[in-house]
Order: sequence, then C-alpha cells, then structure tokens
Amino acid sequence: MKIILGIANSKGRTIFYVADDGHAYSAEATVALVKQGQIEGVHLVKRGTLSYVRANRGHNTSFHLDALTVSVNQLISVGKSSVKIVTNPNFQSYWIMYQKYLEGEAQKGTTLIAIDGYSFSSVSHVQETLAPLNEFVFGAASKFNIDPYLLGGILVDEIVRFAPFEEITDKLQLDIINKNVSVGVAQVKIDTAKDLIFAGYFNPNQNDPMLNKEAIAKTPRSYLYKYLIDPRNSVYFGGATIRAMVDSWKAKVKIDLTPELIGSLYSLGHDPHLSPIANDRGKQIVNEFMPLAKGVFDGL
Repeated sequence: MKIILGIANSKGRTIFYVADDGHAYSAEATVALVKQGQIEGVHLVKRGTLSYVRANRGHNTSFHLDALTVSVNQLISVGKSSVKIVTNPNFQSYWIMYQKYLEGEAQKGTTLIAIDGYSFSSVSHVQETLAPLNEFVFGAASKFNIDPYLLGGILVDEIVRFAPFEEITDKLQLDIINKNVSVGVAQVKIDTAKDLIFAGYFNPNQNDPMLNKEAIAKTPRSYLYKYLIDPRNSVYFGGATIRAMVDSWKAKVKIDLTPELIGSLYSLGHDPHLSPIANDRGKQIVNEFMPLAKGVFDGL
C-alpha cells in the first residue's frame, strides 16, 4: 500500500492517513502497518515514546508527506466549498483514486452525479443512502409543513457532496465534536441545532434536561453531537432548519422563499434581506435532486 492522503488537526499533527486501498487509518494504526512492512515509501522516526511516519527521500525525489496532507477544517468545510478541496494540490492523489472508483461504478451501469463540474457520487449511492430515510423525511415534512421532496433534494445534495469523504469524516468524529461543525445526513451545524431547540422548533428528547430551553445554551457541543448523528434527528433538524428559515424571511422582510432560494440558503444561513438570488446549488437541488429524491421515495 501507499499513502495518498494525510489529515492534520488544528495543531498541524497528522491524525489520519488514507492509503490507496481507500481506507482511512489512524496515526497509530498507520505506525503499526509501517512496522509490518505493509506501507511503501515511508519509515518511522521515534521521538521519546512516540513514533511518527516520515517519507523516504532519495537523491532523485523531493517527496514529502506534507504534500499529501490537508487539514480537518478543509475537509469538514466541503459542504460550503467543494471546489476548494478537489482542486487542492495536496488532495489530488486521493481524488484521482476516487475518480477511478467512480468510473468503475459507471461501468456497472449507474449514473454519476456532478457538483460544479466534478463527479462526486453516483445515483446508486444516493438511492441506497436516501431510501432508508423515507419515513423520517415525510414525518419531518408533515411536522414542519414543508415539501418532502424539497427536503429530500437537500439531503441528496448533502449526500453527494460528502460521498468522497464518508469514511474519512466518520473516522474524524472524535476530533471535531467540540467544534461548531455540520453533522449528520442533513449536515446541520451543532449551534444551529441549539438555536432550533431554544426557539422551540425541534427537540430530539423532551425528557433530557440538558436539552431544555433553559439549559441548551450551555450544553456542550459534544453532548448534542450524539443526537445529531442519529439519522432521524438529523432529518428532523434539517426540516426544522427549513421551517425556521422560511418563517424568519417571512417575518423580517415579507418574502415567501421559493424552493430554489431555500436550496440556496440552506447551507449559507444568510440573514433575511430584500434581494435574495438563487445560486447554482439551489437550482441544482430543485431541477436535479428533487426529481431524484421523488423517484427514490415514490418507488418504495
């Protein structure tokens, strides 16, 4: 195996490595694999009681693992700016491998889905991920009086954007739960969930005193994280986000948001103003992802 990507924490320490087998390994697991001779082109350097992975550097190469490393923040911000990560030079070895994987999926007959001109996922992956959420989507749509297919389209958008990074971000959970990150299939930020609970839109557990209106502001993000990663809660928080956004724009600037605007604003969180404009993301959600979601749900 060869290392094709490193993930560094906020202190610059590499905490995960991705090998060309497509799997993410912790720094400790990678050290063990290097000791077993299973990873090419690297060796171990020991400092005190800790061992670190370093690239072999011969006379004719300047290869360095830093050239394959991106930060945790760059990965978890992909929901807002997918192009930044896929065009990052340090990400290219992993991206090339992932594109080859998608090409193989396409040869099996599935249609690929592009974001900003880059293939990110496949229709079959979306179908497999979205279908089990059917009950939650329609339950949330009924509770918050929103279009279930719009909620489904927004979920498709999030599923597609995070498809290349699923295993990586799953492994990073313990390193990001104390940050205000987007969580779960609906990619709702932890602080947004706190605001929704405080405003009375949705509480995933009325019997939990840590989630009541008086306590929620001081509840640690890591505590709420465990609720947000639950698929049902995530979908309901997504629905609550839409409802709160529609209510806010109507109350503050008297604007009834169109589906394209809801799709555009879902990930942006802009304060209400008089001249909202739908972006390409919102248009793709309505024109491509809503029909895809409808096909998945109606076919069940």
